[in-house]
Amino acid sequence: MQVHSYLDLPHGFELDAACYFSSARPTWNISPHVRADIRLGRRFGEHAEISIVGQNLLAGKQLESIAESELPPTSIRRSIFGRILWRF
Repeated sequence: MQVHSYLDLPHGFELDAACYFSSARPTWNISPHVRADIRLGRRFGEHAEISIVGQNLLAGKQLESIAESELPPTSIRRSIFGRILWRF
């Protein structure tokens, strides 16, 4: 299940949040978990944007899935990063 919120704030600011819930997957030994992400951004006209993003803020590292092929398991680590976007 996923819940998303997108807010346009005054002065070109944006606040986006997302919450994800995954149930248990006993076959792969994955426990149920909740993940929360958030982004605070500021637009500068139509072409430029700067933002700070936090991912998986509720846990240090969470196993998300295991592929049945030889691919490594997918996990999301807690992270915070900045982003600069220029559209042309």
